[in-house]
Amino acid sequence: MKALAIIALVLGLGAVGAAGYAKVETFGNYQSLDKELKDHGPSTKYDVPLLQEYKDTLAHLHMIAWGAGALALVLGGVAMAKAKAKGGLPIAAIVLGVVGIGATVLSSPPWT
Repeated sequence: MKALAIIALVLGLGAVGAAGYAKVETFGNYQSLDKELKDHGPSTKYDVPLLQEYKDTLAHLHMIAWGAGALALVLGGVAMAKAKAKGGLPIAAIVLGVVGIGATVLSSPPWT
């Protein structure tokens, strides 16, 4: 069951990575452009579509984080249940899955 734990760990890392990228890169760009459009209006014809792209990207990154985090949580639990010796690998996968899911709250996408 070590392979299952490794897969769960990779999925957990992917969940944390997607949530982190959403918060660090995309959410800041979305907020900045949204504020600029509200304050001064669009300066080019690409501003409004770009804002929509940021919104869609945030939604996709959060869905990836939720999906990968949930899979890491489930697969880590299965690996821990089937393992004879309760090692740290399945526990780390579960923790990373929960952290990836929870981190999406920090940059909740504007669904409207």
